[in-house]
Amino acid sequence: MPLTLLLVAAAAALSPVHEALQNRRTTHNFAAGRPIPNEVLTRAIECAVQAPNHRLTEPWRFRSLGRESIEAIAALHAASITDPDKAAKKAARWSAIENWLVITSRITPDDELLTREDYAATCCAVQNLQLSFAADGVGTKWTSGDIQRTPEFEEICGVSDRERVVGVVWYGYADGDPKQARRKLSVDDVLTRVP
Repeated sequence: MPLTLLLVAAAAALSPVHEALQNRRTTHNFAAGRPIPNEVLTRAIECAVQAPNHRLTEPWRFRSLGRESIEAIAALHAASITDPDKAAKKAARWSAIENWLVITSRITPDDELLTREDYAATCCAVQNLQLSFAADGVGTKWTSGDIQRTPEFEEICGVSDRERVVGVVWYGYADGDPKQARRKLSVDDVLTRVP
């Protein structure tokens, strides 16, 4: 077989990177009582910080929350829900999630462009983090709800006024198989070719 045909055939097969990108799914339910080894978290952060970042600003920070912080955030969120039954269920659900990682991005006063670039870089780091966890068989859910933009949340997590919360990544072994979301848009829907 000619070399060009071999190269085309090899390119048609998905590489491990392609497979990881196409197969990672959000985990909504985590198995209780199955601790994640510390080296898995360390490796995930090592991979996260390989994300591209303009001027090598390395704007990301990661906070691994303990039980006390998790309970405080669960209570904070429940207090924002008016229906008492829904509030109790939400507090119980959030409290049951054992592994929380708060990710922030640096804010550069008087430099909105750099602050935006750093935020984008931190989002890339979150994707790297999730792919690393997935490679180790650990599920993730990246959350970014309103409660994370409150002063109370920032105080619980020790977030300074020179940081912006990018999100919380819940992680753990999946309880059941995560469902594959069907994408609504095709490549043709999102790609514009400009001459």
